Amino acid sequence: MEIKPEAAALLGRSTPLHPWLHIDAHGAIVSRMTDSGTCQLVTSERTSFEAKDVKDLVTAVLRPYHGLHGRWPDADAEAWRQSGSAPAFSEVLSLMMVALERAVEFPRPEQRALLATWTMGSYFFPLFLAYPRLSLAGEKGSGKSKLMTVLSATAFNALLMVNPTPAVLYRLVQEFRPTLLLDEVEGFSKEDAREILAIVNSGYKAGATVPRCEGKEQKRVESFQVYAPLALAAIRSVNGTTEDRCIPLVLTRGLDPAHINAEVDPADDTFTTIRSGCYRLLLTRWPAVQEAVAALTPPDWLVARARELWKPLLAIAAVADQESGLEITRDLLRLARDHVADREDLSDEGAALMEELTERLDGHGSTLIVRPGDIAESLQKRLGWKDRPTPRLVGSWLKRYGFSPMRRAKGGIPYEVTAEKLELMKVRYTPQDMYIPTSSPPNY
Repeated sequence: MEIKPEAAALLGRSTPLHPWLHIDAHGAIVSRMTDSGTCQLVTSERTSFEAKDVKDLVTAVLRPYHGLHGRWPDADAEAWRQSGSAPAFSEVLSLMMVALERAVEFPRPEQRALLATWTMGSYFFPLFLAYPRLSLAGEKGSGKSKLMTVLSATAFNALLMVNPTPAVLYRLVQEFRPTLLLDEVEGFSKEDAREILAIVNSGYKAGATVPRCEGKEQKRVESFQVYAPLALAAIRSVNGTTEDRCIPLVLTRGLDPAHINAEVDPADDTFTTIRSGCYRLLLTRWPAVQEAVAALTPPDWLVARARELWKPLLAIAAVADQESGLEITRDLLRLARDHVADREDLSDEGAALMEELTERLDGHGSTLIVRPGDIAESLQKRLGWKDRPTPRLVGSWLKRYGFSPMRRAKGGIPYEVTAEKLELMKVRYTPQDMYIPTSSPPNY
């Protein structure tokens, strides 16, 4: 392998270099399209390399892509190389929140902080073990598409698309590490929707891949990296599996004519300033974000998947709040608490089962013997299903929530339901700060 002398400084990295965004112990690397349309790799050491000089050091060919032209203008990139200066996190976040406020009338002011930190975090996402999806929902005219346009003008390598194919998505993520913005999600074709959702659902977590057969004459299995920031916009909320990986944001139609009639120009200088500030912060302050992630201690009520989703944004907010009195963390925690309260940790089947068992156990002491077939009709009514669930299906629900089958007997396999196990089910699947334990049965 021939290494250009100019690129020798990039040797010795512990992992292969992604050509468009890479962060490791040696520093940060980002690529940009120059004003003339060529590609240039820029490092946190304030060095730059042309694509031809690094082709043997990166995981993919560093090539131009029309959607990424002009993201970081030559003049500002060169000014940073000369000075190494960067704005404060709080300064860029404030500018982003002002731009959001001008474009959209938000139901809650804290949502501006959420979108601003999510956008800035897209430049640092390789530092996080997971990065939350955004789910924007609302009726026509609520500002979803306008908001997606603002995100496309500010987030890292943002690509705004309507009805892409699965192959387009995973190839773009593999090569460019973009922020994917999928508008009008309800318009996905039935043939592609399942594969697209598989990418959406798995790609929120670092290391996620999708295997595909490549090659014309000789087929080979190739794994495509799909970890990348992503936002969805639709009139209705997304399905439960996808929503579990999202931070939801419900928009409503505005009343202020200034917001309703506001137009978003992606070429506005404000957006260029925001992007340039984010590039500079990435290349100079990535250690501060890394340290914030390691030092962050979320509140006790923020647990499991919700904790995983909010942690990157709280790390960005922590760095900004150390610099100023913006109190971004306060705004994010207000939204996070509501998110935790709204999350359905129990499926509809689990909730119906818990209600049914609670009622049946009441008045029967601490133990109840249940046969799946005996409670199938009651569960059907609670769920509002057209058909009655089979005993086998009800039995699978009982096992899922920790109730053990007993020896088969006449009338079906019985399950032992104890007050202790039912209480444990409630503890596991009810948010801790909202859970009220039932009183213990008396001891005789």
